[in-house]
Amino acid sequence: MRRSEGIRSSAGEAMDLSDREIDALELLAYGPSSFAALYYWLRFQCGYSDVGVTDVFVQLQQMERDSLVRAMQMEPDGAFRTPIAADYERAKRQYVQMLPQATASEVSVDEVGLWYEITESGRKAWSRWSESNGDDRDHWMLDDRADQGILEIRAERKDVAEAVLDRWLAEHDEVQEVPGTRECVKIPEFIMRDGTRVFGGVLVTCRYRSGKHKDKR
Repeated sequence: MRRSEGIRSSAGEAMDLSDREIDALELLAYGPSSFAALYYWLRFQCGYSDVGVTDVFVQLQQMERDSLVRAMQMEPDGAFRTPIAADYERAKRQYVQMLPQATASEVSVDEVGLWYEITESGRKAWSRWSESNGDDRDHWMLDDRADQGILEIRAERKDVAEAVLDRWLAEHDEVQEVPGTRECVKIPEFIMRDGTRVFGGVLVTCRYRSGKHKDKR
């Protein structure tokens, strides 16, 4: 269980980040995410098995008010705009209906279209927590070279990198790893997206292709 730390909002008042908020910021530190993916991340990857859709919705709205995250509504043409009250109401209603029974492959395409990204204030809060708790977590970074069908995972240890890779493949059952393409090499360092420099580690890569897994675990 992560420990929350005291930070200051952009307005200057003190506030505490909950463990769930820290975990949400961790995912968003690597790039924007749909609400569906955030919910799945918190419930199934971070261990909040009792969290509901409404709980996550309320949490993200509070984080938005605290200027930690920014919401975006995706239009049918793929463009983003600032959501209005009706967008939130519609999204919450549809997510409550679809997400509790959704699989990993189903949440990978969020047709409701409510997305979130980390703000500069959120990134500073995450970086501050990360620096003060760096020894308590495994550092890793995943890059999906979708145009080449290549996954790259940089991590401090091989077992961490391979666990991240296996989890990604399990969550994306529309693709499968090409047998015999997984490789691991040592690297002198890598830089996390939050700016943290990690000295020493490994780079694990593999190729993947479209197609359902034969053994879906």
